[in-house]
Amino acid sequence: MSAPENTTRNRHALLRLMLAGVLAWGSLMAVAPSAQAAQLPYPAPVQGRNANTVTSDFLPTAQIDSGVVWTLKVIGNTVYAGGSFSAARPAGSLAGQNTVPRSNLLSFNLTTGQLTSFAPTFNGQVKSLAASPDGTRLYVGGSFTSVNGQTRYNIAAFDTATGALSDAFKPLVGGSYVNAIAVTSTAVYVGGLISAGNGVARKNLMAFTTTGALLGWAPTTDLQVDAMVMNTSGSKVIVGGRFYTVNGVVQRGLAALSPADGSIQPWIAPTVVKNGWNDGGTYSGKAGIYSLSSDGNAI
Repeated sequence: MSAPENTTRNRHALLRLMLAGVLAWGSLMAVAPSAQAAQLPYPAPVQGRNANTVTSDFLPTAQIDSGVVWTLKVIGNTVYAGGSFSAARPAGSLAGQNTVPRSNLLSFNLTTGQLTSFAPTFNGQVKSLAASPDGTRLYVGGSFTSVNGQTRYNIAAFDTATGALSDAFKPLVGGSYVNAIAVTSTAVYVGGLISAGNGVARKNLMAFTTTGALLGWAPTTDLQVDAMVMNTSGSKVIVGGRFYTVNGVVQRGLAALSPADGSIQPWIAPTVVKNGWNDGGTYSGKAGIYSLSSDGNAI
């Protein structure tokens, strides 16, 4: 083969190689965006956050120096906070300054963040708070046996006007802890990891009159209840938690119950919102619904 022919062939081979490279690069550029999009864990937001959509307005709140706050309840202009702590300080005070003793329950002014004089003592942590419909009574649940030196088993009530511990409401809740309370004008619904009410067997759910008498309301769950709220009309007690069954029927962490007899009520939410399973396909009880609230239109 002559030198010119060899040179021509080499040029043609080089051109083919360059063309193949360009085509390959174009193909790569064409698929890259879709491949990248497929790797995104979620679609991009419609609008990015900015100063007009998210603010960090100052809210004065009392602080605890150590421990944890599990639950809050606002009654009028007073915020009640329950948890596991032994000291608190008013809004604006640095850690370790102006601290006062507070034993697992405190209250502060919603507007100023200043602590009130309300300072009951609990020998165990507070997990749940609820108010009577008229706001005159604060119900407190948790894991304790003594309040202000008086015997109270996992539930107690206070007069919100005076801060006094109620002697009119002192039922006995047996078990580990009361995680949830929902209240009407005539009944106090209680949920948690609990086994008896006033000495009568119950399984994680029970109810009392506002004077502490045990009611016949006795639905059951296989595992603990962590949250509870009434719907606006008062026709349903909504319960959430780590359970798998309610009244022996599969209800994965969410159920609507009759406030009269504890039966399961028709409600579409539990067919959509469900707690978790472990990798083996067996229910683990480690996932759950820990909090519920109502805005008057929705749970």
